[in-house]
Amino acid sequence: MALEFYKRRFRMPSKKMQYSLAFTALLLVLAAVIGWMLIRHKLSLIGNEDDVSDPSSSTITAEQYSADDEAHLLVILTDESITRFILIHTDPANAAITVTAIPNNAAISEGQSLSALYQKTGGARAVSAVASALNVPVRHYMAISADNTEKWCGRLENELTVTLTSPLSYPIADGTLSQLTVGEHTLNAVQTASLLSYTGTPDHAAANIVATMLRQYLRTERDLSSDFSFLSNITQTSLRIGDFNDYRGALAHLAEKNTDGQCSISATTVSIS
Repeated sequence: MALEFYKRRFRMPSKKMQYSLAFTALLLVLAAVIGWMLIRHKLSLIGNEDDVSDPSSSTITAEQYSADDEAHLLVILTDESITRFILIHTDPANAAITVTAIPNNAAISEGQSLSALYQKTGGARAVSAVASALNVPVRHYMAISADNTEKWCGRLENELTVTLTSPLSYPIADGTLSQLTVGEHTLNAVQTASLLSYTGTPDHAAANIVATMLRQYLRTERDLSSDFSFLSNITQTSLRIGDFNDYRGALAHLAEKNTDGQCSISATTVSIS
């Protein structure tokens, strides 16, 4: 009985079962071979990546800009003795920024000076008047006091290296005037704010100071979002976070070009009669 039980337990599978097992084993072997071939192919591709140039460097270029991406911002520097108007025009397509000083006594609307119009009706009306007078699409303004200009310059490392083409003077704490000669000067925040708010500073010199500020500090290492947040807290402005987000890409592009020395930043003045 024990022998018969032993034989029944270890009997050979049927021919049908043997064929089935053999076919299954063949499938497993084929799957293993194919899998190994795919792994070898993938490893080969990875191993060759160092020998192939990055396709992004030749097929993907910097974002292209057009005239539709140009923007104008009217900066209004306010002080007890003067209101100064500076128009900043950004042109990412040509990697250029133009800083234009507009005389505060320019006859802008029905014989009214730009300064009087701003004092009476505010920044939004000044924006539309400048846009009409210069025939440019100015959309936004940013008004900043002399004290807050000093805070902003302090944020910008508290120094500005500017080259003067004519002598300048500015008031100091004791009420006297400090003189600056022609040539290169490194201005601290107090000096920069004083020059921009002083009535004796010519418009072209003020435009040059602002252009120099952009040239020196519009860099890729700056946090544009943080700078915008700081300015929003110390200015009166029509710019909102949505507007900034619209301009962020173009500003980053200009910052990159300026860092590489490929951005033209110029200062000029305009006469409005």
